Amino acid sequence: PIASVIMQTRALQEGMFGALPGNQLEILEAIMERGQHLLNLTSDYLDLARFEGGSVAARIERSKDFVGRVCLPPLNAFKSQLSEAEIKVTTSFPDELPVTEFDPGLMKVALTNLLSNAIKYGNSPGQIHLKVSRYDDSLKLTVRNAGPGFSPEMRGHLFRKFSRLPKRELVSRPGSGVGLYVVWQIARLHKGTVIAHSVEDDWAEFGFYIPILPIEDESM
Repeated sequence: PIASVIMQTRALQEGMFGALPGNQLEILEAIMERGQHLLNLTSDYLDLARFEGGSVAARIERSKDFVGRVCLPPLNAFKSQLSEAEIKVTTSFPDELPVTEFDPGLMKVALTNLLSNAIKYGNSPGQIHLKVSRYDDSLKLTVRNAGPGFSPEMRGHLFRKFSRLPKRELVSRPGSGVGLYVVWQIARLHKGTVIAHSVEDDWAEFGFYIPILPIEDESM
């Protein structure tokens, strides 16, 4: 129902049912923002309920195409939001990755949460960098945004359920405190670990490592 409200509001904004004066467009924009916030909260809490209820199981597949199956769909989905926020995305993908075991659906949920946070808590206009690489015996994915970042003392608040960083520039922005917790849960289901680095008032980087297969086990 919330998604339907957003779609119909967007149709009104774009003049599909006739032109509207500026003051009405401003009201519709406020409805859009609040509706999107509610939709994001709903999605976050549904994800949380699934993990807390133990109903999430990783459907592991073997593939070399981590970028195509995990990274490209969320990037395409965020195109409109990134354009509106005047955020440029750069990517760094290797020509070839080793065989990795992962659940494409869960990995896309994790990356969607990381990109959403990077947009929400980054500078606008700004820049986001998505990088996938091999690191020792792991596949590493990171999302870095230019923005307020966080101090080393704040790092302990990350990846906890309902936790939000106690920084003025961040607390003022809407969020549920669930997204990074879900990323941690997904990394854990893949026998992986999470990443969080920052230079305060400059950038923040979040991501995860998941194991790659030894060469002798790379049969497809």
